[in-house]
Amino acid sequence: MVERKNRTIEECVRAMLHDQYIPQFLWGDACVIVVYLQNRSSHKILNNMTVEKAFTRKKSSVDHLQIFGCLVYMHIPQRKKLDPTSLKGIFVGYSASSKAYKIYTKKDHHIEVNRDVIFDENVAYKKSKDVLLDLNEERYPFLKISLGTTWSRL
Repeated sequence: MVERKNRTIEECVRAMLHDQYIPQFLWGDACVIVVYLQNRSSHKILNNMTVEKAFTRKKSSVDHLQIFGCLVYMHIPQRKKLDPTSLKGIFVGYSASSKAYKIYTKKDHHIEVNRDVIFDENVAYKKSKDVLLDLNEERYPFLKISLGTTWSRL
């Protein structure tokens, strides 16, 4: 049973890393996100309750959830007059100690925890959609994808 759960987590992590072209050394943060999301998803065996609600008896909020790997702009509080006001990064998780987000910055190659961020989820969604369209054209030329996510024959 544990091996099956670990395999499920590993498959989700692999998909998340490859979908958004995230460096593989961030696999640990992706694992934490997968478990975090699974604990906030309903399960049939718990009568469609979430794991968190089963343990705490409180309904969990999902308002703060963001797309893993989406583009993030972090506010820079102390700067000079003509310096940039934000720093570009990639969303890689939620802080365990505060209501903040973990952001990977390619420039510095480290993870920062910041609360003052702006998410650009359209870039992440567009990237996933473009990859899906490219794969479908290469592998399945006899199929095409419509504007929705349903398959249709030519």
